[in-house]
Amino acid sequence: MFKNNQEQKSTDTDQPVLPWEQRPAIFEILKANLDENDQPIVQELPLPDEDRIHIADGNQLQWAAGARDGVLTFHANPAEITQKAVQIAELVKAIADNNGLDDRIALYGILMKDDVLHYLDTTIEHILNLSVKVRPYLHAFARWLAFHAPDRGAVKFGMALLGLIRDKEDMENICILGAHDEFTLFAVVAIVQMSDNPEGTLWRLGKKVHGWGRIHIVRRLLDTKDEDIKSWLMVEGFRNTVMNEYLAYPCAVAGNLRTALLAKDIDEEMLDAAGEIIQALINPGPMEGIDEYDDGPVVIQRYISHLLHKANTLHQYILLQQLSTFLQDPKANWDARIDYGWSEDLRSDLLFDIHQILASPHWKHILSMVMSDLNTQQVWEVAKVSDALDINIEAWCWERLQQNPTDETSWYLMMKRMTLERLPELLSFAKLHIPLQEIAIGAAKELGFNKAFTMHRCLDCLLLKLGEFPGYGYEFVEAATRSPVIRNRNNAVKVLESWGKSHWQEGTWQLLQTASQVEPNEDVNGKMLDLLEL
Repeated sequence: MFKNNQEQKSTDTDQPVLPWEQRPAIFEILKANLDENDQPIVQELPLPDEDRIHIADGNQLQWAAGARDGVLTFHANPAEITQKAVQIAELVKAIADNNGLDDRIALYGILMKDDVLHYLDTTIEHILNLSVKVRPYLHAFARWLAFHAPDRGAVKFGMALLGLIRDKEDMENICILGAHDEFTLFAVVAIVQMSDNPEGTLWRLGKKVHGWGRIHIVRRLLDTKDEDIKSWLMVEGFRNTVMNEYLAYPCAVAGNLRTALLAKDIDEEMLDAAGEIIQALINPGPMEGIDEYDDGPVVIQRYISHLLHKANTLHQYILLQQLSTFLQDPKANWDARIDYGWSEDLRSDLLFDIHQILASPHWKHILSMVMSDLNTQQVWEVAKVSDALDINIEAWCWERLQQNPTDETSWYLMMKRMTLERLPELLSFAKLHIPLQEIAIGAAKELGFNKAFTMHRCLDCLLLKLGEFPGYGYEFVEAATRSPVIRNRNNAVKVLESWGKSHWQEGTWQLLQTASQVEPNEDVNGKMLDLLEL
């Protein structure tokens, strides 16, 4: 009844288009993104309301999937929340009673703002107090929001209502939505309310998400008694694309990392996972770290003990360096840490073992093996380990760049190691591959983070050290002052400042003056004017 009413299109040309019309349903897009095993084909698939929210926010920096809800949890005005919650609850009751179009339009307009989590708990409380009827309209309305709406805020609120209604027939579709990080939190709440075995359902869903959704699910699995889930938490579940620091400590505790490492021998999967957890624990982050982890000294001691005979990856080399720095940190309160097992003798023994492992000659061979693949994903590891071993990888970086001139990482590594002797060759190569005319189209407020600005970011890498070589690469500086990307123009000013006016080419002052007259960014404009006055 509701669905037919809701989806009826406006046929009268004098009638305005309803806010949910003429755009695809989010649910259908996410369902089409699942493979035959119900795994997402594209992780964090862009949603159809992306541009609308992007424009509404007035900000070029877009939220990662699910991140906005996490931030909103900590920044709320209670008075505003209560007022909006009462308004929404009353609209929900009106829809449940009469299914009026005006009420649906009013509620949808509120939900389009995508701040549902801000007021959801309070809204649900008011809905319950109003004794809202599920039938004949509310269930159909909730299903329509969740499975037919084109806006994420409406979908989330529909999922919340379905969780409140608790019809198990909706759970399969809820899980389809939950396989996208943007909706996982709302799926979790609904699943807990609907499922006879929420733990198993959440675990299956947790394997499909990798960002904020993974974080939300894992934190709800920490009290599990299931040994398979415990093992997964420790070996895989802690990994996420936000920060491993969010989950490293709770997964180490829930999975009992200490017991796992006390084994005489462990496999490579466990060793790699332990290393990543330890790395997150010793890195100050947003959650509990090594100082809150009672098993920290034993876990690190056992990890290093296993590496005495198993160390064979660049990541392990880097982590051992980080552990060495951690154990010698002069700013740390080691007197206080003694109570947790960090004795001076233990630290000395660990540092001795670390030095012994890092001094092994086999690291050069391991580095060489990784570098034999120009397409390796371990580029930053190669850079760090080669620096530590004092191995020159300039030729390798140059070969990578020639193979892929759009690889900004290769541009960065080349410029970081640039010498005056090598610079002319690189600039000649850059003239062939960095499209300066396409870049110098006029100043704008672009941040330049998406794929359309790949070569603008390559130009940034080129400008990185150009200030150390006065007079070289002027055409790249000139193009950068006219780039739509703010960072390009800012780096061009830095280069000119580093060169000093004595090394400016004829026309540079006029170039900078013209650029300052049209510069839309206040900070960059100020730097341009300051440079002109020097």
